[in-house]
Amino acid sequence: MGYPYLHYGDCMIKPNIYNWHVARLTDHFSCGATVGQPLTILFIDTGVDKSHSEIQGNLVEAECKSFVPYEPCLSDYVGHGTKMVSSVTGKYILKGICPFARVVVYKITDKKGISKLEWLYRALEEGIAKGYPIINISYRTEYEVDLFEFNRFQALVDCANAQGIWVVCSAGNDGRDITQEYRVPANLKGVYPIGSTNKNGDISGFSNTLSGQFFAPSGDEYEINYNNDWVMVAKSSFDTEDYLYEVLGFDKAYTVGIGTSIASALFSGVVASLSGELIAQGMNAGRTEMECLLRQGARPIDVQRNYYEVSLAGSIRALRQMRG
Repeated sequence: MGYPYLHYGDCMIKPNIYNWHVARLTDHFSCGATVGQPLTILFIDTGVDKSHSEIQGNLVEAECKSFVPYEPCLSDYVGHGTKMVSSVTGKYILKGICPFARVVVYKITDKKGISKLEWLYRALEEGIAKGYPIINISYRTEYEVDLFEFNRFQALVDCANAQGIWVVCSAGNDGRDITQEYRVPANLKGVYPIGSTNKNGDISGFSNTLSGQFFAPSGDEYEINYNNDWVMVAKSSFDTEDYLYEVLGFDKAYTVGIGTSIASALFSGVVASLSGELIAQGMNAGRTEMECLLRQGARPIDVQRNYYEVSLAGSIRALRQMRG
């Protein structure tokens, strides 16, 4: 079965083989949110390439900010943040899960790839104070901290939960169960730590796991399905160390990736899109109602462990059945 062409205003694209993950989330692009304005997503990450065509028009630049005291620009020298944002907003060469989402970026990583826990804390604190409905933390989510520091972050997340804010993060790429660990933010109560599934529909070999977890398709290591599991993402023009575009014959503005960070971004995009549709239809888009819809539309991976792969198409179908 070939992929249909997709229309976004005056733009028409045909998805390529590296868009398989979003194809699965949307039943080959045949089912998605059709009405309403998606919720704004705050990305706490390495910055963003604001000039990239897959991101322009989505970025609310006036609200973006760097928490790196000696690097006030948003420039994404590491490239991670640009990849994550484009996984949601892509609308030309790559297909994002929520192409019309409004995006804000808080930068917590310098050009050498250094992040500090305090920068993450301050960024999360401000994002919650400003009431961003979805906060996505994909980068440097593997801090294992002492109990005092853990509880300090837990207090922040408790504030977010009280406001109905979704705090979403990557589960991490160590390939193990981290349920009993003290990782920030993955083990914080009320945070959604997203795991990764591969093209076969199995849990990715690198993906960390916790009980009661959502997953999203974002590939696997080369040895599993070779390059068939890679997914396309935008490449930051400030990232001078990624040459995969040359190997794969891409334009230099694109590359490929795998990982729970991409899974986290996709989950945030699904929440943004589905919430927008609920609000437009005059329905309650609270977290309890939303999580129910997400589970109704999801593909069970391991029912005993409460593992589910999220599906935008499945949740939209569940919503339509609910409304008759």
